[in-house]
Amino acid sequence: MKKKLTLRSMLMLFAMIPFIAAVVILGIVSSISMTKNIEESIKEELQVASRSLQEYYQYDLINGTNLVDGFCEYDVDYLDSMHQTGVDFTLFKEDVRFMTTIRDDSGNRIEGTKASPEIWAAVQTGQDYYSDDVVINGKSYYVYYMPLGTEDHVCGMAFSGRSSDNIKAAERRLCLTIFIIGGIMCVIFVIVVVFLAGKIADPIKTSAMAIESIADGKLDVSLNSSSIIQESIMLLTGIERLSKTLKGIISGITEKTDTLVMSADQLNASSTENAENISRFSDAVEGISNGATAQAEEVQT
Repeated sequence: MKKKLTLRSMLMLFAMIPFIAAVVILGIVSSISMTKNIEESIKEELQVASRSLQEYYQYDLINGTNLVDGFCEYDVDYLDSMHQTGVDFTLFKEDVRFMTTIRDDSGNRIEGTKASPEIWAAVQTGQDYYSDDVVINGKSYYVYYMPLGTEDHVCGMAFSGRSSDNIKAAERRLCLTIFIIGGIMCVIFVIVVVFLAGKIADPIKTSAMAIESIADGKLDVSLNSSSIIQESIMLLTGIERLSKTLKGIISGITEKTDTLVMSADQLNASSTENAENISRFSDAVEGISNGATAQAEEVQT
């Protein structure tokens, strides 16, 4: 019996295992889905940022307005104002950083450095370039590049990027939040399950103990347990009625037995008295017989 699972344990297992599994699965799916949404949002944000930078300088490049050495005039005020959104911007002259908001450890802008040949080769064809893992100045970035110039001649690139560390940290915080909420839900659910399992199992356990007591001949059963389940209430009520009915039946049998014993004693006494009377009657008959014999002898004499 000790090796068997109790009803409380079975109810808790049947309730908790599916719920915890569902919470874990939903947490993983939600984390993946929301991480994917963050990635897509970052891509859209960088695309819009690069588009705004491209359109700001595209007119001057195409129409030859305010150009210096065939390229845009050096002025980082617009880039710095856009950088307040948390996005880094760079204007490339061909594959060389002409203006940028990215700085090195000393605080200097990394202007004059080049983009990777693969990126420049892709943008030269007039196509946008997006990646979630480009190393710039020793740091990983989400990047979006757009071509500058005309369809026939790409003379530079408009760049926007966000640090991967910040995005990955945000994704980790999001996943942690999801699993913390899932953990809190599991704790609340466990408390509720333990409470309900007790409400279901305790009346049944009380009923089983009461039936064992009745089987051992102890009919004075008092069930003080209550339940919120209709069937458990019916079971407890039925056991109490059974106990009272059996107690009444046994009391009736006991009374009849006592009456029978008394009748048997009276019958035994009557039988004894009858036996004594018969014995006296037998003695009297024997006396009469002896008297008759003596009288016959006397008559013969």
